[in-house]
Amino acid sequence: MKEFFFYKTGRKRSVSEIMHDMLMTAKDGIRRTPLMYGANVSWERMHALLKSAEAAGLIEKFEIQPSYWRKKPTHGWKTTQKGLEYARGVYENHKLLQEVK
Repeated sequence: MKEFFFYKTGRKRSVSEIMHDMLMTAKDGIRRTPLMYGANVSWERMHALLKSAEAAGLIEKFEIQPSYWRKKPTHGWKTTQKGLEYARGVYENHKLLQEVK
């Protein structure tokens, strides 16, 4: 599946399209702020969607070990296999809808 981000369409996105962007951004593991910028979503909206995605098993939290610059451990997010299947389904549905139009 090729990378496809809905925020480049120039229109308002649905919740499933925003979730797709978040899941595709976090597929290799990412911290919170780069996830927010990568999916082009506000901080409050991202936290609300992360809670629902984690409850549904689409994304999982993992601990990032401290480094020289970061003295304390922090958390990151990684898309699960179920999340990748969800993102693939959203993309396929969007593609089908574009063919109908």
